[in-house]
Amino acid sequence: MGGIWIGEAAMRLILRQCLFWRRVGVVMSAMALALPACAAPPALHVLFGLNKPPYIIEGERRGLEYELIDMIVSDMGYRLEPTFVPPARLISLVRIGEFDAAATVRETSGLPGYYSSPYIQYQNVAIALAKRGVALHSIDDLSAYRVVAFQNAHLVLGETFRHMTEHNASYQEASPQWIENNLLFSGHVDVAIADWKIFRYFNGIVAGHVNTQQPVSLFAIFPPTDYQMVFRDAHLRDVFDKALEHAKRDGRYEKIMVRY
Repeated sequence: MGGIWIGEAAMRLILRQCLFWRRVGVVMSAMALALPACAAPPALHVLFGLNKPPYIIEGERRGLEYELIDMIVSDMGYRLEPTFVPPARLISLVRIGEFDAAATVRETSGLPGYYSSPYIQYQNVAIALAKRGVALHSIDDLSAYRVVAFQNAHLVLGETFRHMTEHNASYQEASPQWIENNLLFSGHVDVAIADWKIFRYFNGIVAGHVNTQQPVSLFAIFPPTDYQMVFRDAHLRDVFDKALEHAKRDGRYEKIMVRY
């Protein structure tokens, strides 16, 4: 039988084309393997305190503060990877540098790291049962009462408050924070220190155990508390601050604030 004769030049051309397409196949396979890694942004491991609705709703990964941080971290080019711990544990983990950042801290706490610009503000108040006739005109007045506050309050509410905690034998801090509501409405303390939004939310948690319908008196003896992020890397802090400023300028920051 006759065959098809291929010249030497044609054979070289065929071999070059085969080699070319083989190389293209290798490159395309490598790109396909690399694409998932490129598509997923790196994780930024951030420490949060425990459940503090409406700021942090731990079980649902949402809340005013949580969503602000999630948005800013995304703008930084990262994926938020949260870890929720009691406030005292958060402090110890920051000290040993276990995570990239921690939320809801203040530079006055003395924790090591690089602090961001303030990104959220809480309004803490003193809360007492109206029937007790508590009278508070200043932080110093708390010294005369049995007081409960959220964990680490002595680190974030200023020097005057810290001084009061050191000289008031009836002062205590509570975690989880709903314990404050329980202690106040059951009469075990005279005054609870909390952000009013958080305290009001936790009334719904303890309502089955204590009478949360008792009238309360609010005392605005604290200035607003500005909170920051603390990073273990100065560059990450700088990128966070820039993303925060951009979110404020383009209106997305305000949209989250208004939603809550």
